[in-house]
Amino acid sequence: LLRAHATGQQYKAFAQMSYHCGICLTSRKGLYCLHLGCGHVFCKACLADMWGLHVQEGEVARVGCPEVGCESNGGFREATEDEARAVLSEEEVKRWRWLRRKRDLERDPTTVHCPMEYCQEPVPRATTAAIIEDDESTWGRLRECHSCGYSFCSVCKRTWHGPHTPCPLPVTFKIILAYLAASEDERIRLERHYGRTSVQRMVRQHKDEENRKWLESSTTECPGCA
Repeated sequence: LLRAHATGQQYKAFAQMSYHCGICLTSRKGLYCLHLGCGHVFCKACLADMWGLHVQEGEVARVGCPEVGCESNGGFREATEDEARAVLSEEEVKRWRWLRRKRDLERDPTTVHCPMEYCQEPVPRATTAAIIEDDESTWGRLRECHSCGYSFCSVCKRTWHGPHTPCPLPVTFKIILAYLAASEDERIRLERHYGRTSVQRMVRQHKDEENRKWLESSTTECPGCA
């Protein structure tokens, strides 16, 4: 109760004072300004225009303190949800949340997008799938979109075909060629995206098949042993 009273008194004092906005370069009463967690103050109208434009253009990382050189944890200080709600409309806040979630999921190399054209929702790999993948099972390829409910294979992006049915040859062949031609860092990225066990299995099967074809075309059975 005492803390709430102190906070209320601080807000009253803030609302009555005037602050210089570094965006429009005018002084406004605190009632029309927003005091960011980093300590900088800007008028709400300017923040609403600037943040709203960034949200509209999908630049969620730029929704934050516009003060030059203001950083937090070694990087640009992004707005908190309370700060965003203080100046953005409900629709803008909803899109801002969606953009942040989308960005965070895309930072995970195992995340793939739902292949349904009307959906395209990012789908992360389930925690259990990561464990199963280590057990030499192809269940790790299974993805289920939480938005539309579509179950699909993370490698070929087709309807889930079960753990024992291989992906169509053109799809796996393209992945194999990319993996064999990739640098060490790129191979690690591909293994994280498709699953290390899955990629290594595809490469091993590809090499076995190439060896079999070479033996058939380049060797002849010994007539004495046949």
